[in-house]
Amino acid sequence: MPTIDEADVPFLDIFDPEVAATLPERTAQLLADGHWLVRTPVWHSVLDHDGVRALQKEPGLHTMGPALLDLQGINEGTLHDQSSRIILSLEGEPHTRLRGLVARAFTPRAIERLRPVMRTWLADKLDALDLDRPIEFMTEVAEQYPVVMICALVGAPDHDWPQFSAWATSILKQGSFTVAENLVEIEAAIDAMTVYIEALVAERQAGPGDDLISALLAIEAEGDRVSHQEVVDLVTALLVAGSDTTRNELGLAMLLFAQHPDQWSLVVNDPSLVPAAVDEVLRFEPTVGANPRIVAEEFTFRDVTFPVGTAVGLISGAANRDPAHVVEPNRFDITADRGTFQHLAFGSGPHYCLGASLARAELTEGLALLAERWATVELAGEPTMRDFTSLYGPITLPLRVGPRA
Repeated sequence: MPTIDEADVPFLDIFDPEVAATLPERTAQLLADGHWLVRTPVWHSVLDHDGVRALQKEPGLHTMGPALLDLQGINEGTLHDQSSRIILSLEGEPHTRLRGLVARAFTPRAIERLRPVMRTWLADKLDALDLDRPIEFMTEVAEQYPVVMICALVGAPDHDWPQFSAWATSILKQGSFTVAENLVEIEAAIDAMTVYIEALVAERQAGPGDDLISALLAIEAEGDRVSHQEVVDLVTALLVAGSDTTRNELGLAMLLFAQHPDQWSLVVNDPSLVPAAVDEVLRFEPTVGANPRIVAEEFTFRDVTFPVGTAVGLISGAANRDPAHVVEPNRFDITADRGTFQHLAFGSGPHYCLGASLARAELTEGLALLAERWATVELAGEPTMRDFTSLYGPITLPLRVGPRA
């Protein structure tokens, strides 16, 4: 039985610009040709839907956490310390315990409480736009919207969203393969955000409110209160992960609709299609297209042995376009009947995205209100895009929109 390093699999150079520009089509073709596993310059990647879904639940595979930093020669310091203890890096009982504590922030009741805030804020923002000129959708709408919602959830004043947005942009550079060159910026953002959250926690200790921080401070967990460090780390994780992912996904949604005006017309003319549109956007162009993992305990999958220390990429973006599950996988179609197919944009298993319900609500409310206001959407210039090896999405997205009568 071969190890993963001995397996005869295709090589995919994801850093080749030509390959990167056509990656979804290439992975779909590899799957159609029967290749579920490929080798890349950084790790082996699992492409198929069944394989990715199964391995997201494999106990021998752990999130990369600080291992991704170790691979880049960063094995100490502020970033490494935080990466070692944050909920996104924990496994087993510690992860389950913290996940159970913070999950109450994402109950249906909690999300429903935020929906009016989403609609009111976005309506005010859209009313203030000058539609006689092209708009820069990312800076004028998408970058602000989810950050304000996360601030409302955790109890941070919404007027501080620009600072949180900037911190999140810097901190999330740790998910790339260029951490070393961005380390000073990343750690400065971590330090500044920590000071801010420490002050916010102290305020809630003195005067609790109706927010996540106050709820965490009041929780009894296994006989003890949540530690101060755990509260700070949980709030940090939510503010960072909950802002950049949704703003990227909303940007990707509007880019797709600008490229597919027929699909936008469907949403404009039939608001009941919005939930299906959200799911199709998440399937077709997820901002988190890969889940890096490292083998903590050797296991065998499909007659291939995965030794301890092996880096593995679970490519949910490819899995979402698996032709074994999706007819015409590279076609963006919000009315397509996907049957019981479940995309993996939010992952699955023990690390299923905690904020999935909030992200889905933000996208649903956002697209519904945009379709209510804008009859047409088209590109007013070429967008600039983030590196696909990290959180993917537009950096800039110039749009020309036609208001509804």
